Amino acid sequence: MGIDTIPTLCIPVVKDFREIYNSVDENKKRYQALSLNFEKIYHEPPQFFARAPGRVNLIGEHIDYMGYGVLPFALENDTIIAFSIDPKSDFVLVHHDDNEYNNGIFPANPYTEI
Repeated sequence: MGIDTIPTLCIPVVKDFREIYNSVDENKKRYQALSLNFEKIYHEPPQFFARAPGRVNLIGEHIDYMGYGVLPFALENDTIIAFSIDPKSDFVLVHHDDNEYNNGIFPANPYTEI
């Protein structure tokens, strides 16, 4: 399964680090290290990566829990996750770049309780 087989979703797909990072070389190393760790654990390279950018809220358009307006914007600091779908078991293998949290194997079926 490759990037070309992903169904059309409302999720931005990027093919070049310059689309999302100012410091391309530093972040490329993070993805490479994550990929190597994934391969060590699951004995295969990840099929996909997902990225969640950091966020800051300034006073503005959204309302926070105290009722004040905030204006969120994305930062280059982020969390990246590598994952693959195991066709033999219908499980999703997940690995991330933060050692504070456990990695996981989850059912690929969204209706299955975890």
